[in-house]
Amino acid sequence: MQNGVRQRHDAFIERLNTINVRFGMFSEIRGLGLLLGCVLQTEFAGKAKLIAQEAAKAGVMVLIAGGDVVRFAPALNVSDEEIATGLDRFALACERLQTGGASCG
Repeated sequence: MQNGVRQRHDAFIERLNTINVRFGMFSEIRGLGLLLGCVLQTEFAGKAKLIAQEAAKAGVMVLIAGGDVVRFAPALNVSDEEIATGLDRFALACERLQTGGASCG
């Protein structure tokens, strides 16, 4: 199980880094195992809740830790396909936020 968690952790980190290269929203991606957090850049400070709302609209649930950290806490048995689908949806939420397509409330 631990090897599987490490593999999934690496997949998450790789995909989150790709999202960050595209949108430049995170100052840090941190965590252990599958409990991960993305610390928002200064220009996105306080927008974690808005990102979580946009992610929900896109069909993926994320958590927040204060106004500046978006958290991921998937099940340990999450599949590679589910990781890819979920992070594609999260990327869509990030894109909406950056292009002004996000709605408050």
